[in-house]
This record gives sequence, C-alpha cells and structure tokens, in this order.
Amino acid sequence: MDYIIIDKTSKIPLYIQISDSIRHHINLGVLKHGMQLPTEKSICSIYEVSNIVVKKAYDDLVKKDLVLRIRGKGTYVNTTKPYVIDLSKGIIGITTFLMQSKRTVLSFEKVNYHNANRLLNIKDEDYVYIAKIISSINDQALFYEVLLLPEIFFPNVQKVDIKHLSVFDLIVKRYKLDPKSLSQSYRAININHDLALLLDSVKGNPAHYLRSIVLNDKGESMAFILSYGLSELIEFEVGY
Repeated sequence: MDYIIIDKTSKIPLYIQISDSIRHHINLGVLKHGMQLPTEKSICSIYEVSNIVVKKAYDDLVKKDLVLRIRGKGTYVNTTKPYVIDLSKGIIGITTFLMQSKRTVLSFEKVNYHNANRLLNIKDEDYVYIAKIISSINDQALFYEVLLLPEIFFPNVQKVDIKHLSVFDLIVKRYKLDPKSLSQSYRAININHDLALLLDSVKGNPAHYLRSIVLNDKGESMAFILSYGLSELIEFEVGY
C-alpha cells in the first residue's frame, strides 16, 4: 500500500491526496487493470483517516472511470475503455457493432417450447429456433445473447446463418422479410453466477440487459433478442 502517499500538513484535502496517489500509480502502470485496491477499513487503519475521506477518494476515482466498485467484492482498477453503441439506431446500431466481433454460437436448436412461444406471441404448437451466442473482441467476452426465431418466418435457418449474419441481415437480406417496428426495453442488472462464467466476469458485476422484439406490419413478432453486456466494457448512448 506504499503507493498511497498522504501529507497531513498539506492544504490539499486528504481524499484528493489518496485519489491522486492511486491515479498516479495507475498511470505509471504500477496498478494494473483488474488489481484489487485495499479496503476502506484498511486504509483508515493504516493512515489514521476517516472512512468518509477514503469513501470520497474512491468515489472520485469512480467518477474518473479509473476504478470499479463491486458490492460485496471490493474496489478494482479499471483502465479498460468501454465500447460505445448508439441506441438511437435501434437494432442496426447493436448488430453493426456485434458483427465486428467474433461470434461463438454456444447452442442452436429447434424446439416446441411454450415459454419461448409466449414471448413471441405465437401458437404453442409452432416451432422456434433458439440460439445462444457469445460475442467477443480480442478474446474478451462482451455480450451474451439469446435469439428466438419462429420457424414460420425463418424456415430451415442454419447455425452458420446465426454465426455470420446479423439479425437485421438475416431478416431483410436472407429471408426478405419487412420489419416495421422495434420494441426495446432496458435495465441495469448485476450478473448472476451463470452469466459471470459465460462472460468471464465476477458475480455481482454490473451489466446491461436489453430486450428487443422485431415486429412486422401486422404486429407479429418476427424475432426476440435478449442481450446482456458488461457495463465496464459496453456503454449505450442515444444520438441526437
């Protein structure tokens, strides 16, 4: 912890001294991405400062996007700059980004699955193709997707189509369908154990959860996509 330097005779606030010390050593490369920083309690004990001081220091580093705080886990150096996806372009913005990544189809099956049928608002007896996909860049997993495609719109779709075509290209170019609208909902989540394993992350880490439904002119659901992206690696913005 010798990288934290505090001078109590200085007029510079203590929390800024702590924050600047850590920031300086991150810039030097002494503190590398993913390294865990000491707990607030340990810094308070060693340097005889209040918990409020240390909390303000860590909050300052969070605002500067230099550390990531995970509830129940600790505080970690975070020097990875997130990829930015423009949500104002809807599914095109997302799929354009994802097609720049390496796509690994974890599973692909044709099922008569009532839960999926209800999500797509189709008959129970209709079949659905379900694909589970990991998208990564430079061997870093960024997104986990669950893609649902009704057989009535996508007869004989193949695993290779899922791997090499974006959802938009699959709908418009491969199957010549005419999407008329997109329904999307978003919320921030903390990933569970299974998602942490899939995304090579830590349980409890923040993530984006995006639910997208592509509709035709009759209001029928042609595709349903559940997307999970790590917040430390992905940012969404809405252009103007």
